[in-house]
Amino acid sequence: MTLFISSFFLIFLLGIQQQNVTHKLHGWSVVTSFAIAAAQVGFIKGTVAGEYVATVLQMGAGGGLGASLSIFVHSRWLHRPRNVIGEEI
Repeated sequence: MTLFISSFFLIFLLGIQQQNVTHKLHGWSVVTSFAIAAAQVGFIKGTVAGEYVATVLQMGAGGGLGASLSIFVHSRWLHRPRNVIGEEI
């Protein structure tokens, strides 16, 4: 379960970071970088002690959910679509 949670948060944060960079959100990029560093430490510690099949299943499930949620969260709360003149849609 630890690998599922750490994979979820790591991939979620990486997805958020990718969108921060794409949309040039400099402040959020800095904050997210520190959160990614913390998530990577937990992720690495979890993978060292894991059994292969269980590790792959937990990492795949956590990563998939994390990626999907990062798209939803970023589009819903962090980046509002704008029209060509910069007004929120």
